[in-house]
Amino acid sequence: MRKKLGSSYWKLWSATAISNLGDGISTVAYPWLASAITRSPILIALAAVASRLPWLIFTLPAGVITDRVDRRKIIVAMDFFRGILTLIVAAFVYLQRDSLPSLNELTSITDMKTNWTLYLVALV
Repeated sequence: MRKKLGSSYWKLWSATAISNLGDGISTVAYPWLASAITRSPILIALAAVASRLPWLIFTLPAGVITDRVDRRKIIVAMDFFRGILTLIVAAFVYLQRDSLPSLNELTSITDMKTNWTLYLVALV
């Protein structure tokens, strides 16, 4: 007989699904937004690189800290932090104050959250 999955599992599953959907959308949206700001292929590529650079830099420290801190707190904090940064990017676009340097900085900081989450999924 199969056991039913608890409500904690479904909360984690739905939160992870929403977070991963946001990751996928941002993977497409940030370079697309960069292409709306500039027509330079190098600068557009720089936006894509800026979104992946934190993986290279912060992967090892993220693993060490994740081992030592409560995983649930990290997941909640990183998703909340990334949501706030995504709202800031949306506000920049809405107010037409978007510039490529600010987009690259916010993209890098936003995608830093992904490193933490990847370690947590591996550990759970």
